[in-house]
Amino acid sequence: MALVRRVKEMAPAVSVIYQDGRDADYKSLEDYDSHAISLISQLYRIVKTTVVSWCNLQLVMNPDLAPIGNLTSIDCALGWLGYHILALARLNAPTLQTFSISSRFDIGICGLIRDSFGNKYVDYPCLRSLTMNNAGVPAILQRSTFEGVVPFPSLRRLAILSHYPYVDDVLFRGNRATLEILNIALYPETVAMLRKYDVFTPTSHPKLRVCTCSFMEDGPSAFNAASNYLKFALSIAPAASMRVFPGLSEFRETVQPALSILEDYTGIQILSLPYLHLSLWKAIVLIKALPVLSDLHTWAPILGAIPQGGSEAGLPEHVRSTHSPMGKRFRCWHFECTQLDDLGEVARCMLLLALACPNLDYAAVDKDYRMPFMDEIRQQLAEPWFNLYAPRLQRLLFTDFIE
Repeated sequence: MALVRRVKEMAPAVSVIYQDGRDADYKSLEDYDSHAISLISQLYRIVKTTVVSWCNLQLVMNPDLAPIGNLTSIDCALGWLGYHILALARLNAPTLQTFSISSRFDIGICGLIRDSFGNKYVDYPCLRSLTMNNAGVPAILQRSTFEGVVPFPSLRRLAILSHYPYVDDVLFRGNRATLEILNIALYPETVAMLRKYDVFTPTSHPKLRVCTCSFMEDGPSAFNAASNYLKFALSIAPAASMRVFPGLSEFRETVQPALSILEDYTGIQILSLPYLHLSLWKAIVLIKALPVLSDLHTWAPILGAIPQGGSEAGLPEHVRSTHSPMGKRFRCWHFECTQLDDLGEVARCMLLLALACPNLDYAAVDKDYRMPFMDEIRQQLAEPWFNLYAPRLQRLLFTDFIE
């Protein structure tokens, strides 16, 4: 009772409700204390955001308790009962600004756009951010077309992290002028839909600046080489300043030659190829081709073949005299690594690149490898071939790290 009383006193200031309780999934409302039910009802009348994870859906959907007409944000991770959350979203469609749903099963995601009877379409005039992550492949009966429907006219951020749940372009209608951030999994049926409806053209999405295109395991039916994948992904948002390409490791044999495709997209400022081993020399070519590139994210770089007639001791002078100055906006190289990677070689790559790029300040590494990497930087700076440039390169000692 004391806790309930205290929460009631705080109620006017509550803006977010987190609901979690797997063991309470089917608990009857009669089993709850009446004061607790009263408190929940009071909170639901004023709350703007709810984060739902395996909560008692009787609390969410009870007409006397459910937050109807005032929610601006719903974030839920549920199992097979997710269709209740879709109904909750429809009830709050006029005010909802962000909606995220994640489920291990097919939950009939079509229920977000139309009611359970299929008679009425719902639009979300204020929705700015939509995230869908449905692990189950959508049932074919659920994947019907929505001709003429424009449910998300104000969408700015769209994340489709699973199979595209519809057969037409309904998620992309009416928001060409507003969409700014896109994260999309390129399953074969998704690619086919995007091509069929010409969703993306060179001028279709003028504000789209951040684009993540994930290559999926069954993608070879849509792409048979890295060049095809990159060409399609880049066509989605030609002017995007931040490009993320997870999964390129699937194209180990063809990805290095295909990177030349990126050189035509000179507006890229942030480039992420997280599973790609990039040699120092390929990185130099890429940075030269992308004049405004500031951040690069790859796997731990490798030195690669030493130029003909050169030696490891002569590399610092070779890089400085041949390639400096370049990449004047390039400031950070993030890299992933494991205990199998040679941090000494990575440190040499970073120091050599810093000689060519005057503003390279950060080598961002996972925190578990931060201290060993800094030790390698110190050891390399003590070598005669790097010691000459030590004052210029010591700032890499203050390396950033990836959380």
